[in-house]
Amino acid sequence: MEEEKLHNPTVRVLDILETAYSHENGISFTELSRQTGISKGTLHPIVMTLVAKGYLQCQHSLFTLGKSCFRLGYAYTRTLSCLDIVKAHMEEIVTACNEICQLGVLEGMNVLYIAKMEPQQAIRVSSSVGATLAAYATSLGKSLLSCYTDEEVRRICPPVLQQYTEQTVRTVDELLSQLHTIRKQGYALENGEVNKDIECISIPIQVADQTMAISVSLPIYRSTPEKQQEILRILKRHKSEIAEQTAGLQQDLSFI
Repeated sequence: MEEEKLHNPTVRVLDILETAYSHENGISFTELSRQTGISKGTLHPIVMTLVAKGYLQCQHSLFTLGKSCFRLGYAYTRTLSCLDIVKAHMEEIVTACNEICQLGVLEGMNVLYIAKMEPQQAIRVSSSVGATLAAYATSLGKSLLSCYTDEEVRRICPPVLQQYTEQTVRTVDELLSQLHTIRKQGYALENGEVNKDIECISIPIQVADQTMAISVSLPIYRSTPEKQQEILRILKRHKSEIAEQTAGLQQDLSFI
């Protein structure tokens, strides 16, 4: 649909929700007005309506997404049979490894986390469902970037790479060198690049016609070469099973 044919009042509502989504700690009314470009007079009744209907909530003068957004999102994911299949495998991976399992897709130069399964005694990691992190700093992101050519990576990669820890990759050339290794070995290893205490192992997987990546995260102090190989063995087995079980499904995951 061409931009000039969009319904402007509806676009304003969506801009408000998307701006609130990008500020998980909340955004003030004044800043919401500034970032959306909507005047305070126009913005006020829209925001109050969204609050009343549960799509926004306000605490300490800061607006965040409300529970109605979660209900809509959850209702939509329940219709995705492919995602249900992957989640069932993720539960098996968690049982086998007793570590966190996550699923992500590439969104520009970020990895978008779309599913997460945890054991009872889960460690704290920086990611959560619906959140994004720089792809170059995460094993999920690097697994996904390894499916692209060097030229494509250079085209989408930002000129300056934000440093999360001292271990975060610093240059595009360094990233490309890592991607060459990942392509050869078939998996990505993140070692303290977002959280200095966390290691993450991931592989790209095919879900219907969508490329995703699946990972296992664990504290560095629990990691050994033997455990890494065991995690890889488990991930690769489930990768094959997921590909087989979703190959015949015409599931549209292009919304992600």
